[in-house]
Amino acid sequence: MIRRRRWIPGALRFRWFRASMLAAVLMPVVTVPVSAGVLYREIFPHDRYLSSWPHDSFGNLAGSGSAHWYAHAGNSAQDWSGTVSIGDVSGSPTYAQPVNSNPQFPELDWGYFSLWGPSNVRAIYWTEEYQSLSSAQLTGASFMSKNGATADLMRVALRIDDDWFVSSQTLTQNTANVWENKTLSISGTTWRSLSFSPGSLGAPGSVVPLASGVVTGFGVYSDNKSSAQRIDSFTLMIPEPSMLLVFTLAAVPALLYRRRRTR
Repeated sequence: MIRRRRWIPGALRFRWFRASMLAAVLMPVVTVPVSAGVLYREIFPHDRYLSSWPHDSFGNLAGSGSAHWYAHAGNSAQDWSGTVSIGDVSGSPTYAQPVNSNPQFPELDWGYFSLWGPSNVRAIYWTEEYQSLSSAQLTGASFMSKNGATADLMRVALRIDDDWFVSSQTLTQNTANVWENKTLSISGTTWRSLSFSPGSLGAPGSVVPLASGVVTGFGVYSDNKSSAQRIDSFTLMIPEPSMLLVFTLAAVPALLYRRRRTR
């Protein structure tokens, strides 16, 4: 009887411990952060006075200490990276944190990519600062846009190994000069080849399968830049971590505790 009276409270304590521990461990895990599936995010931050970023002026987008993005426009792919402004006026749509992008500091003032000239040309805004991603991992891309013309067509651009691709799906501005969120499902669109190299920028080519390989560059392509184009919070997304594995690992301490008590 003594063993029985000592065993029942122990079993009850274990059940209480197991339930409370799992609740404490699992409940925070169930709420997945919004950025859980974000592998890359460029916010084009503007810290106003604390770095080499331009303030109320133009600056070198690809320069040392900046975002390492590039802007090319026209059939000859003229480099406009040095004339892109990082806006610091009210209107930057997000204060999200940068992810695997440069520079790594939060915005203290509004910041976004803005290119006014040239007009009536094709253009591409891109980076190669992050290259630890397989095309098979990529699930989606998104960015904010605030173009001055609703007729401008924009596409997501990817460089897989050495070859460029652009989405067949075009993204347009619904209302001019208003920040809008543009999203693209990687598997939900077809892709077209793109001829782009220093000195040459072509139009989207024929429909081709998106190659398998390393994503070595990415950005936004515009078929017909006719007015000011503004971009912010360019994001690449991957699948979120499996909750099943997390739940399994969270339950391990309880199982080990039970095994120890039964010995």
